[in-house]
Amino acid sequence: MKQGLLTRLIVAITMIFFISITAALAQGQIQLQLLTRNPMPERISDWRQDPSLIQLRITNPAGNQEYRDARVSFEVKNVGTGKIVVRSKDGSPQIPSVTVGKGYSVKTLFGRDLIDPNSVEIDPSVRTIALATNSLPEGNYSFCIRLLNSAGQPIPTIGGCSNLTILHPRPPTLILPSDHQVFLPSQLPNFQWAPAQRVTGSYRLRIVPVYQNQSDQNAIQVNPPVLDKNVGNLLSYQYLASDPSFINYFGTAYGFAWQVSITDPVSGQTYASTVRHFTFGSNSPLIGMQNIANGSWIIQWNPGNGGGGNGGGNGGGGNGGGNGGGGNGGNNKKGIKDLGNIGTVQSTCDKARSFRIWMNFGNMGFNTFPMDVLGISGVDPTVADVSYDASGRITIKCKNTGSFTIDVWIRALPLGLSPFKDVYKVSITIDCRCGKPGKGKGKKGKGGGDDDDSDDDDGKDKGSEDGSNDGSENGDDPTVNDDPCKRLKALEEKITEAEAALKAAEEAAQKAARAAANSDQAKKDCQENAKRAQEELDRLNKEVDDLRSRQEQLLKQIKEIHDNDGVNFGWSYNSRTGELTYGAIVNGNFIEGIVPSAWNQVKELQKINKQLKEKLAERNRKQAEVENQKKECEGLEKKLKEEREEREEKMKEVDKAVDELEKLRGEYEKLKKDCDKKGESAGDAQDGSDGGDKNSGQSESGDSGSDETGDKSGTTGGDTDGTSNGTNGDVGGTTDDPCEKLKEVEKRIEELKREIEQAASEKGNLSELEDAKAELERELEKAESDLDHDWKIWEKLGKMTDEAFQKYGENSDEYRSLKRNRDNYLAEIQKHQDRIRELKKRLKETQEKLDKAKEAADREEKARRELEKLTKEYEQLKKECDKPGSSSNRSGAGTAGEKGGDNTEGSGSGKKDVPGQNGGGTSGTGGNGGTEQTGRSDLIDEDDPCEKLADVEDRIRTTEELLAKDKAREKAARQKLAELEQQLQAAKARSNRLKETVLAQGVDKTTVEYQEWERSIGEEFDLESKIKEVQREIENATWGQPTWEKALEVLRAQYEQLKKECDERKNQNESKGENSSNEGEGTGGAKQETERNSEESGKENITFTDGFESGDVSEWFKFDVGGIKLNPQCVDCSKIVASRGTGATGGMIIAGRPGSVPPNSPVTITDANGKSVTVTAGADGSFRAVEADLPDGFDHTVGNKLTVSAGGKSCEVAIQR
Repeated sequence: MKQGLLTRLIVAITMIFFISITAALAQGQIQLQLLTRNPMPERISDWRQDPSLIQLRITNPAGNQEYRDARVSFEVKNVGTGKIVVRSKDGSPQIPSVTVGKGYSVKTLFGRDLIDPNSVEIDPSVRTIALATNSLPEGNYSFCIRLLNSAGQPIPTIGGCSNLTILHPRPPTLILPSDHQVFLPSQLPNFQWAPAQRVTGSYRLRIVPVYQNQSDQNAIQVNPPVLDKNVGNLLSYQYLASDPSFINYFGTAYGFAWQVSITDPVSGQTYASTVRHFTFGSNSPLIGMQNIANGSWIIQWNPGNGGGGNGGGNGGGGNGGGNGGGGNGGNNKKGIKDLGNIGTVQSTCDKARSFRIWMNFGNMGFNTFPMDVLGISGVDPTVADVSYDASGRITIKCKNTGSFTIDVWIRALPLGLSPFKDVYKVSITIDCRCGKPGKGKGKKGKGGGDDDDSDDDDGKDKGSEDGSNDGSENGDDPTVNDDPCKRLKALEEKITEAEAALKAAEEAAQKAARAAANSDQAKKDCQENAKRAQEELDRLNKEVDDLRSRQEQLLKQIKEIHDNDGVNFGWSYNSRTGELTYGAIVNGNFIEGIVPSAWNQVKELQKINKQLKEKLAERNRKQAEVENQKKECEGLEKKLKEEREEREEKMKEVDKAVDELEKLRGEYEKLKKDCDKKGESAGDAQDGSDGGDKNSGQSESGDSGSDETGDKSGTTGGDTDGTSNGTNGDVGGTTDDPCEKLKEVEKRIEELKREIEQAASEKGNLSELEDAKAELERELEKAESDLDHDWKIWEKLGKMTDEAFQKYGENSDEYRSLKRNRDNYLAEIQKHQDRIRELKKRLKETQEKLDKAKEAADREEKARRELEKLTKEYEQLKKECDKPGSSSNRSGAGTAGEKGGDNTEGSGSGKKDVPGQNGGGTSGTGGNGGTEQTGRSDLIDEDDPCEKLADVEDRIRTTEELLAKDKAREKAARQKLAELEQQLQAAKARSNRLKETVLAQGVDKTTVEYQEWERSIGEEFDLESKIKEVQREIENATWGQPTWEKALEVLRAQYEQLKKECDERKNQNESKGENSSNEGEGTGGAKQETERNSEESGKENITFTDGFESGDVSEWFKFDVGGIKLNPQCVDCSKIVASRGTGATGGMIIAGRPGSVPPNSPVTITDANGKSVTVTAGADGSFRAVEADLPDGFDHTVGNKLTVSAGGKSCEVAIQR
């Protein structure tokens, strides 16, 4: 007994000692109270940015010491595994610090004060997922905080830990339509989905077409949408008839993909559902099968005869009498698809009504045929449910009074020799009557119906109207309840509601103000863009006017030259294509290919016409852009006006809410004083009772049926065809002196060099300006994002500040800390706004500099092209000028040799067989008069091989350059192809590895591996597309190489032959000692053809075309060599087809087989109204244009003709079905 007492005494003393020691220790320790939201967001960055997620309350007890620059250390541990997944880097100089004041003090810190992103360490096991998704895995975690002194040693604290759960948001889940569901063409689908989890915001429904060989996932990412709609917080969307029609995509798309997504307004993260597929087809039921009840009702309908009238009226919602008599006979509707409305089916809410549709062919008596129901549309689910089964039975179950019309697609059941083989559409009116039975007696139907069971002869039931509330309401009448204390409690609730209303009004006003500010800025930006577009349009108009003026000058010069020229040349101008064709006029007929004497002016005119055509197209595009910009600015002006009005309305609502709140607070203070004086008092207000409801029913009389038919024939407008013929003019003139022209070219070359130098100086470093613009745009986007983020935080802090004020008072640390944070955010917001204004100003200045630099770059490029062309022209002119006897306008008189040389022919104004002047020789005789001929502009002697040798050398050198360029292109393309193929092989290997990982883990589209697998598949697709482009580049580079090689072979053979003949002629001249001169006046010509038949050397008959433009391959090799067509210049309409599908504008395609047009040439397709589309032909001369390529309003009329133009040629092809 004594020993038990002694034991208990020792235990009690020990406990007292332990409690005393613990209390003493606790009294000197800092208390940490960590408050966290549960569940927490998965992104660690949100922990720092959202002050409502983490709050740390630090309490230093009285008499405790001060801790300066105490470091805040934390760790996040996975409770399930015990592993620390995130922790602070305690040795980092960037770790947050806090000063704990001496003695009693309380300090509240938030996530931004506790976590620094540069001093956070993530465990390697979750680092990959955390960096890829910016979030921690789901699970339960413990979050602990401790304080360290300046030496890194722990400061004694109590508490500082909190348990939290991380759950990831879940995207919406699609419900209806089911995957790969099939609808009838006339049906409008209803889209339904389950809500997203742990994320709020607006839902976005996106529907896109899916084309052949395209996955649903790829289609939803890249295809333009049929519908892209923000539906708010709705969980379903009924597709409307006013929405874009799916029918527009029939024939091109084989189905449609749809997806629902939601974006977190705070983080900006988007969570998208899976992608589902649906299609349209003729055999797809719109409503699923349901059970049929209460027998059936058959509608007997004859498409060849008029139907009977409906029966008698209903008695207050009861069924009517029998059917009426037959109507007039209708026209035979055999074979008509849409049979119209065939009658009305009436039913009530107390039972289901079933019926089937039968059809009678002509006057075949009772040989009726049951019809199979393929689908139903137009059901109003608020009035009735409509279903059908496999036997064609339709069931109606009414819910409410009302009526609607359904469309039913039917086809005869395979039960014998039914004449109804097609699919028909009929309309049926569903009339639901759900009133209570009336007391009246219905009249007979107009067609002879029976009376119903009611006994009122007007067939109507006049029920009493709905009752109203007769009871008294709860009120504040002091005669009923004059207790101020109880009224005070009710008033407190009203004040709370008024404060919430005021807060909501303030938020709405702030939102309206931001919207108006954004619209105002958008309007200013739009006006700036419109101003720049108008300036660009004015510049283009001036350039068009200058080109037209120059065009008129050249036409006038050409006419003057032709009028003064004795040679009868002419030219034809095609006003539709803007092209000129030149040649001689022989016996009134125009012969193409002979060079006119006004060649220089004509060639410049051709260039001017081409430039004018391009400038007009550019001006029209810019004109459309200006108009669109004006419309956009007008829309923004209207929107700004509306938003400003809304802002004013919201501000009025704020003022109204403030007045109401002040009024309630004043009344509250008055009642509080009364309550303090009087105390509690009795008297409760009584609730009133509701009066009874009364319903009314109504009946109607039946109407006789009728059947009406009508035919309507359309008319077809006639075709018109117009032609335009150019006029032939006279050409003539003389060739300019190459030496004089050489001086002009030298002068122009110097001017161009100065222009290039000036433009290069103005251009500066264009890439640096573009990089600067891109960087400013990125900074502006980030600043706007930061502004939006801080606005949201500021609004949240405002709510928390109000709550702290009401809960703790304005002198509390919690309220002051929150208010200080809110003020800090407001200051940050003002900084963001200033930053945004500064960035927009800098962006505008940079854009102006960039525009000027681009304009200078365009001038420099244009000048360089002209300089390159003039340099080649300079070299050619220099060769001509350096040749002996190169002065212009030479006479046609021959010159005698020193020792009596041979007679020679001059080329000039003299005529053949007219004696020339005697030469200066002592024993020679004068030459004959000049023959009428067309010499070359470089005065090449047709019989002098030495003159032609230099020309052939130039051709060989140019051909070698072209061949070298193509080989270099081919080599570079093949190197690029090898690199891409290696990349594709690596991408496929990576994709296969990821695929195995995904399949091993189970297909989950939310995992990182699955998303990486999808990205890898996309990389494969991109690489394959690039490989195809490089293969086409190789094909283009190799296509012309055999041509160049064959041409070089022929030209080199000709060069050897000409060199041999030239050497022989030089030897003959040296032996004879003759010095003959063969001079003649050239008439100029870039299209003069000189044929030479080298029969002596046994070579092929070769045709050359002179005067090609440098670098223009089609002009350089516009001849045949050894039977090879080096550049076919034709458009073969026998290889071109234009076909369209059914419908008003369905399925147009214009395609040309290989060889239909020149390879790699632009192909323009123009309809009778002038609307056109341009596509590029392939290397094999094939092309294709589909419906999506055609402009709006393009002619689809079968039989009308389209003009196909390419390479300067054109032909017409008729549209076929």
